[in-house]
Amino acid sequence: DAEQLFRLVREDIALDGKDAKEKPDAEPEPPADPAAPDDELAVQVRNGTRTAERGTAPGRANAIAGLLVERGFTKAVADPSVLPSEDRTVIRYPSADLEGDARRVAESLGIPASSVKRSTDVS
Repeated sequence: DAEQLFRLVREDIALDGKDAKEKPDAEPEPPADPAAPDDELAVQVRNGTRTAERGTAPGRANAIAGLLVERGFTKAVADPSVLPSEDRTVIRYPSADLEGDARRVAESLGIPASSVKRSTDVS
């Protein structure tokens, strides 16, 4: 069910239960730029949960995008792009003025701010 899926995402647990928890990093400083209203944020969700042993978690990007829409991020969409695998969930943003927005998305999913990263690989 959706609540179980949300718990797995929030706690950064693989859908198949085969992951190891790492200690979270210290929380970074709050962003200088506040987040825009949730319904104005354009969010692309990509599935990077993949390893040689597990493969991909089918439908995960769609499920997470759906949860974001339910929580008021009405512009959230799943992106089918193939990504390099990630050990943990990461929220990426392209420029400093979008850090507050990225942190807001992470907060809504229960993802620690230490997993919010600036990257030129996203737009």
